[in-house]
Amino acid sequence: MTDMAGAAPAQSLLSGLGWVAFGGLVVLLVGAAYPSLESMVVNEWFGTEEYSHGVLVPLIAAYLVRQRASVFEQPGRQHLIGVLLVALGMVFVLVGSLSTIHVVAQYGFLIGLLGAVAATFGADVLRRLALPLLVLVFMIPLPNFFYQPLSSQLQLLSSVLGVEVIRLFGVSVLLQGNVIDLGTYQLQVAEACNGLRYLFPLASLGYLCGYLYRGPVWQRLVLVAASVPITILLNSFRIGVIGITVEHWGIAAAEGFLHDFEGWVVFMVCVVLLFCVAKLLQLVGGQRGPLRDRFETTLPVAPSAFLRPTLQAPWAVGLSALVVIAAIVVAQLPAQGSPSELAPRRSLPSSPCNWTRAGPARVSQSRRSISNHSTSTIT
Repeated sequence: MTDMAGAAPAQSLLSGLGWVAFGGLVVLLVGAAYPSLESMVVNEWFGTEEYSHGVLVPLIAAYLVRQRASVFEQPGRQHLIGVLLVALGMVFVLVGSLSTIHVVAQYGFLIGLLGAVAATFGADVLRRLALPLLVLVFMIPLPNFFYQPLSSQLQLLSSVLGVEVIRLFGVSVLLQGNVIDLGTYQLQVAEACNGLRYLFPLASLGYLCGYLYRGPVWQRLVLVAASVPITILLNSFRIGVIGITVEHWGIAAAEGFLHDFEGWVVFMVCVVLLFCVAKLLQLVGGQRGPLRDRFETTLPVAPSAFLRPTLQAPWAVGLSALVVIAAIVVAQLPAQGSPSELAPRRSLPSSPCNWTRAGPARVSQSRRSISNHSTSTIT
């Protein structure tokens, strides 16, 4: 009776502190990986078109977790797994920070974030929230060793398919690598025309639609995978239309048409085709009614266990916090032992041994040869 009476006040003190403890761990994780996260937000989210959707991904993840609020009603267990995940994430953060490979630290932050969920609420809760939290992968840029080959292959594939579209309209065309030769004009398919600026946002949307779709697992997987061929085919069609426009109306007309056709127009057409696939899956499944009824978009009433979760394992949260703090301290050690600053440039001699130049400098002027072909770059 005495133990039970002592446990009740302890539980009441920890009631409602679950989100506070989780928020504290998130703040520490952000502090540990701040340089890499800042690079991701500034250089990728707001600096490139491929990852411009990244700013919406955390909001989508929060919405999906809110939909699964009922999982917090069951007490979580195995909090030690969360501590181990936090430690693993900090290893990635340290490796990425010390090597200035930001993507390693960014994935380490994600691992640490999953560990914070398990340490605070239990590994069982993390397991039930695995699919909603998996969407966070789409906010992190791909590693360069994977991005560059993927970009090159999609760039070449889009060029090949784009040439086939041009030939369907009876236009003579020759493909040399990524250069589309129309005779009078040459179009170079640049790296920016690989279609990844449509693929990454559409893949995120496809994953969201597949998760919310009410249907068999195979239909959900088809909906997720459909984003890849839709993007490739539409991007290739875009290249083909540009080639046809250049053939008939010249480079100037193509640039004006390209300005109206690319960007959000192409992406919105991809979105429409993705929902067409969802409608087709609905018809194949023998379902009738509006397509919106096939998606689970309602928010259930949040239980008190979600609004005010109890901090079940304060030792796991405290140990995870110590691990993150230790990683922050270790990351600062090289800065304390860094070599002294280099001497300013003005204090160095302008020439070795005080040599002086005799005679005027000779400047050679290169001549640029202009061919009969006009070359334009497709971006």
